[in-house]
Amino acid sequence: MSEDVVLLQKMVIEHTDANAKLREELTFLKRHIIGKKTERFISIPGQLTIEGLEIQLPEPTSQNSVPIQTLNQEKQKPFRKPLDESKFEVVVEELYPEGNLEEMKYMGVDETSFQVMVDAEIVIKKIKRFKYKNIITGEIVIADNPYRPFVKSAVSASIVGEVVVQKYVDAMPIYRQEQAWKRLGVEFSYSSLSDMQRMGYDLIKPLFDAFKRDVLATNYLQLDESPFKVLSSQKK
Repeated sequence: MSEDVVLLQKMVIEHTDANAKLREELTFLKRHIIGKKTERFISIPGQLTIEGLEIQLPEPTSQNSVPIQTLNQEKQKPFRKPLDESKFEVVVEELYPEGNLEEMKYMGVDETSFQVMVDAEIVIKKIKRFKYKNIITGEIVIADNPYRPFVKSAVSASIVGEVVVQKYVDAMPIYRQEQAWKRLGVEFSYSSLSDMQRMGYDLIKPLFDAFKRDVLATNYLQLDESPFKVLSSQKK
């Protein structure tokens, strides 16, 4: 009976050691696969290794030693994604070296591309419609005026659209819009900018009404509104 107990104790010790070894190998494998870059290949003294996953650490070198690099080990230059020239206007500036180029041999062109932000400009567009009188019939003819959504206004639809975008897309208060337009050389008053917002709203109101009818015609509406402070810890 005593021999059986000794045998069982020996088996328990062997299984305990094997379990500990497997746990250490599992920890090493997790660090090797999903660990941080600073943790993946840290050599821990006394740590067990898994067959086939042994790490070959480089030989330590002194501070004064210079590592020898082969062609494959040389650091590659950073690669920059080329710019899509089909989306923007391309402005080319040609630069030539100093000296008499006739005494030099042409070797090629070195190109550098980068994006440049050009300031917006306000221009005054003037439309001249020439009038003519028919000598035979006496009828006076003149060219038709191009369509303008704001005929009686001194601003175009492009400026009204920019004011609406500044207000409702960029969330710019009117007083900040005044400052932005002033940098472009135009001084719009507070009331003028407010009127432009109303003009833009009146122009797109039919589209808004169509969307509203389309939404209300559905049988299910879902809103992201809450009249109560549900995140307050002082209220249920």
